[in-house]
Amino acid sequence: MQVAQLDRNSCVSLLREISLWMIWCCLALSVSAGRKYNFKGKDYEVKLLQHNDDFKDVDIAFTSAGGGTSEEFAETITKYGAVMIDNSSAFRMCDDVPLVVPEVNAEDALNRPRNIIRQP
Repeated sequence: MQVAQLDRNSCVSLLREISLWMIWCCLALSVSAGRKYNFKGKDYEVKLLQHNDDFKDVDIAFTSAGGGTSEEFAETITKYGAVMIDNSSAFRMCDDVPLVVPEVNAEDALNRPRNIIRQP
């Protein structure tokens, strides 16, 4: 499983907190692109977020880069089947993007017509 993390600053903090068996691909806007972080002896470079095929092999993309960025890149992220779990306000009023709180309604994550899930 490959996971992408779109975030201004928390990519490295998430890596430090979670012991992952999956491959991480960190993408960001130009402000963070090129930064390198070491996690468990392996270096990870933050790649520039672009409208390209970077999400082709991604299964899940955690996004928290702001509403405008989430809206702009939603189609790029989900184009090849990645599930976008978004923490911005971008999709708060969209009936076809479920709001999922795992402890309350985890099953709603299975019905995601746009392959996007909102989180509070």
